[in-house]
Amino acid sequence: MTAPEVRLGKYMIARVVEIKPKTAVYDILSVHHGTKLGQIRWYGPWRQYIFEPEPLTVFNRDCMLAICGFLQGLMDARNKEA
Repeated sequence: MTAPEVRLGKYMIARVVEIKPKTAVYDILSVHHGTKLGQIRWYGPWRQYIFEPEPLTVFNRDCMLAICGFLQGLMDARNKEA
């Protein structure tokens, strides 16, 4: 069984790598190379999901908008549960 994936725009995929009781952790991968670009996870001190990029990665505007949209969707889903 493969981990659930969500396509983020043209260049990235979000893949679930860990499911916790209230949150999930996602690796952000390149569609073309399969390399890890970063990770999205819950950050307790800020009480929100964050994106932590891998060192030496670069993102264009479209990629950043896709990541922001995904973060917003995660926060919206979490807020509905509360």
